[in-house]
Amino acid sequence: MHIEEYINDPSKSRQDNLITHDFYLGKLNAIIEREKKLPTVAIYYEKDDIWFHVKVPDEEMTGFYYDVVLVFHPNSKLEVEASDILGYEVHFFSNDPGFIFKFCYEFNQNKLLVDPLKTRLNSKALNIPANQTNPNHELRYPKTIYFAYLTLEKMNLFKKPTIKAYRVQKLNRSIFVASIPNDTYIYNKRQTRTKTVKNINRAVTRITKPLNDIRSAVSNTKIIGGTKTTKSAGHSKTANNITGVKKTKRK
Repeated sequence: MHIEEYINDPSKSRQDNLITHDFYLGKLNAIIEREKKLPTVAIYYEKDDIWFHVKVPDEEMTGFYYDVVLVFHPNSKLEVEASDILGYEVHFFSNDPGFIFKFCYEFNQNKLLVDPLKTRLNSKALNIPANQTNPNHELRYPKTIYFAYLTLEKMNLFKKPTIKAYRVQKLNRSIFVASIPNDTYIYNKRQTRTKTVKNINRAVTRITKPLNDIRSAVSNTKIIGGTKTTKSAGHSKTANNITGVKKTKRK
């Protein structure tokens, strides 16, 4: 499968695919604005294959990244001599839990995974269908993979002259594979980070709520002629407006 064959769902119209593209692009742009930078990209070559390693930020959590790898492989001399890699066969990897729990099995069944990186994925995700999270056996779209594609598109890295101008390194496969955190590590790390953020938010709430209550009480208190009076809804508490008191005439 070529990258554009994957991105452009053949079951959808061109317009629908453009809407999907713009939808994910909007999400990526929001992430870039939050992170103040594009996702980082490292490029490696192995013979005629080109490996892209994209550090894709979590959509919600600042400073938390997933490893997304796209490997492009030419199947003919014409493809090797082409000016771009859009005709290359592509394979994917992501250690994003969203990919693992929903799409990993389907990618494995359709031979779309980066084979050497399967060791970074747990066997259940690879071999057991995700019937609850993906009952329709969909291949499209894991967000982190779409974000990686859009990053390469933004950087014009499907064009070979741009790739050559980039700092491309020769791939040492064993070192590269070992450098990629496995899916279980990433999942546990994210869970810990989520709990930490929640605990910080609770602590902040415990500190700020009493202060807010004090500010509210102070703002509702006036000092008139050296005497504190408290604002209240309805009638003010003055002698002339006290209700429920009968006036008695003098005999």
